[in-house]
Amino acid sequence: MTGRLSGKVALATGASRGIGAAIAVCLAAEGADVAISYAASPDRAARVVGEIEAKGARGLAVSADQADPEAVAELVRTLHTQFGRLDILVHNAGVFITGTIDSPDTDVAAQARQFAINVGGVAAAVRAAAALLPDSGRIISIGSLFGPRSPWTGIGGYSATKSAPPSTSTADTWPERAALSVDRNRRSVPVEPMPLGPQGAHFGSSARFGP
Repeated sequence: MTGRLSGKVALATGASRGIGAAIAVCLAAEGADVAISYAASPDRAARVVGEIEAKGARGLAVSADQADPEAVAELVRTLHTQFGRLDILVHNAGVFITGTIDSPDTDVAAQARQFAINVGGVAAAVRAAAALLPDSGRIISIGSLFGPRSPWTGIGGYSATKSAPPSTSTADTWPERAALSVDRNRRSVPVEPMPLGPQGAHFGSSARFGP
């Protein structure tokens, strides 16, 4: 690795396993100190921190419910207290809930929580991080190829949540590199939307991925 991120601090949400964990370790390998959030996997999160520290970087795991805006804000505050800065924000936390809108079997509460995490959690993290990110900062949003379309019945709600975060950018098309305008000081912090397919997330036996 090049060490090109030496001196930088990154936050990867929902990074106790899978794509999020891999991103966190790669950031550490490039020299960044990395904080990760998790919801219910403290042992996995601790292992990821161990991998981060094995790369010679500082690691931090923080329990945070991405559906709770105050918990997300506290996550960012904790990182800033520990590391003193934030340069890279990676939105990875998410859930995948199925159910047709007209089915009596659809878990409405789970669908609402999906929106709270996949959409509200992203907005809350950007809101909390905006004042900390420097002009050279980056926001990376892990999206889904299912964001612009629903390839089968029952994932319309999920697709809607994954199409929302890229819509906060100023690009005419996605996944082009875009800029999310940060009102503070009228700056623009570049955003890198990264749409992934099912092979990039914990689909299949588990309906949850990330946190």
